[in-house]
Amino acid sequence: MVVKQIAFPTGNKAIILAEDKNYQHLKNIITTLEQYYKELDHDQKTIVDMRYFDKHEAYEWSHVTDKLYMSVQRVLRKRNMLIDETARRLGWV
Repeated sequence: MVVKQIAFPTGNKAIILAEDKNYQHLKNIITTLEQYYKELDHDQKTIVDMRYFDKHEAYEWSHVTDKLYMSVQRVLRKRNMLIDETARRLGWV
């Protein structure tokens, strides 16, 4: 009987989340971003990691450019292409 008391609320929550449109929308965004990240090349991953994922330090563009041996303009062009492709994959443009 204890198992049913634990499983029932969990099952109800799973059903609610599966039917919740906002939850499904957020889940779709995360899935899309994870898939796209796997497809990125080394330079693109470095840009994303250094600017957005590193929790210990907020890297300036100059740090990213030094690591990649690229100009600021080139790194920003790559970043803009990442943003454009992300928006396209999410159906925002």
